[in-house]
Amino acid sequence: MNDDRKSLEAIAGDSPKVRATKQRITACLFAAMEHDSLERITVAEVCAAAHINRSTFYNHFDSLYDVRAACEARIEGEVGQVIPFLMEKVLLGNGVLAASYFEEHMASYYDYLNVLLNGGDAAFVGRMRDIAHDSLQATLQIEQFSERQELVFNAVAGMQIGIIGRWLSSGRALPLADLLDLIGLLVREGPRAALFKG
Repeated sequence: MNDDRKSLEAIAGDSPKVRATKQRITACLFAAMEHDSLERITVAEVCAAAHINRSTFYNHFDSLYDVRAACEARIEGEVGQVIPFLMEKVLLGNGVLAASYFEEHMASYYDYLNVLLNGGDAAFVGRMRDIAHDSLQATLQIEQFSERQELVFNAVAGMQIGIIGRWLSSGRALPLADLLDLIGLLVREGPRAALFKG
């Protein structure tokens, strides 16, 4: 299953037992990625942690990279749906409503996002930044950027993803509504206001 769409379609149409096995494989891989790079983790390690044999693994995935890619595709699909609504509410200063929505749709991905945003896959971080960038652009209804605006939007989108990554790695110590209000303040008024207000 090298094609991400194929992986997503397979997960959606799988039996509960197959879904549970794939979820267990994914959870075990990401647990290993908390302490080691994907390149250093073996299929045998993941199989042992998931209590499955190698043939079961290969019935569902071609490689550990395939496991990560399938998980990333699911997260990206969900983020693509969540971020536009979230961005609108955050810019209006409604962190409580945004937090409720974010929690409802993204909480099951927190552990995976923590790994991916904090060293698990630089390309994934870039794609998340692009989603944040595009959502912010759509929310503010800006059709064409000047070069200067593009630079600022890329920086702000990167900061948003960085803030969420740091929040996840810190054990989510700051209440989510406060975090999203902070992101809204950053977008509306800039880093200086986000640093010194509140």
